[in-house]
Amino acid sequence: MEENITIKQKLINAFVNIKALMQSDKRVFFGVLGIGLLVIVFIIVVVVSFSYSEKKNDLVTQQTPLSVLQQKQKKFPNPRKITRTATLSLVLKDPNKKTYRVGENIGLYIIGNTEGQAIRGYDAVFKFDPNKVSFGTQSDLFPSFQYMQRTRGNWILVTGTQPLDSKKTITLQSTKLLELTFTAKSIGNAFFPMSYISDSYGDSNLIDAQSNDILSNATGIVVRIIE
Repeated sequence: MEENITIKQKLINAFVNIKALMQSDKRVFFGVLGIGLLVIVFIIVVVVSFSYSEKKNDLVTQQTPLSVLQQKQKKFPNPRKITRTATLSLVLKDPNKKTYRVGENIGLYIIGNTEGQAIRGYDAVFKFDPNKVSFGTQSDLFPSFQYMQRTRGNWILVTGTQPLDSKKTITLQSTKLLELTFTAKSIGNAFFPMSYISDSYGDSNLIDAQSNDILSNATGIVVRIIE
C-alpha cells in the first residue's frame, strides 16, 4: 500500500525538481527568476497603491467638503437688494458759510432720509480731527426717538431709538436728527468722515421694524478753517 505523502513533502519534492531543472537548463533558471521579480514588483505596487489610498482618504476627511461649506453659507442671508435709498449725512448748519476762522464755532446737523421707509432707530458714527477742532455741544432735534450720544477718543457715536411701547410709524425726509457744535482750533481742512459699511451693524445704521439695516449711504463733510 502506497504511503500517504504530506503536503510539506510534496512542496519539498517540487522544489527539488525545480532546482534540478534550473541547474540542468539555464532557461528554466531565468524564467523562474523573472517570475519571482514580477511577483515582487506586483506586491510593491499593491502596497504603494494601498498606502496612497489611505493617505488620500485621511486628507479628504480632514478637509471640509465644498457641499458642507455651501450648506453653511446658506444659513446666512444674502446681502439685501437696495430698492430705495436711505441716507445719513453730516451737513453745515449754515450751508452758505464756506470757511471758519480759528476760534469760531462750527455748527453741524445730522440729517436722515428714508424715502418713505419706516424705521425704529438709527446709529450715526463719525470722527473728527482733534488737531483741527474741539468738540463742544450736541442737541437732540428729533423727540420721537430716545437719544444717546457717546464720545470715544475722536469718534462720536449717536443713537436714537423708538420707545418699545410706541406704535408710531416714523419716516425721515431730510429730517434733522441732531445738532453738534465744534470749535475751530487751527488752520487747514477739518475732516468729519462718517463710518458706513454695507450690511454691517457696527457702524452707521438705519434700522427698520424687522431689525434690518436699510442704510444705503452715509456722507461726512470737510470744513475749511482759516486764520
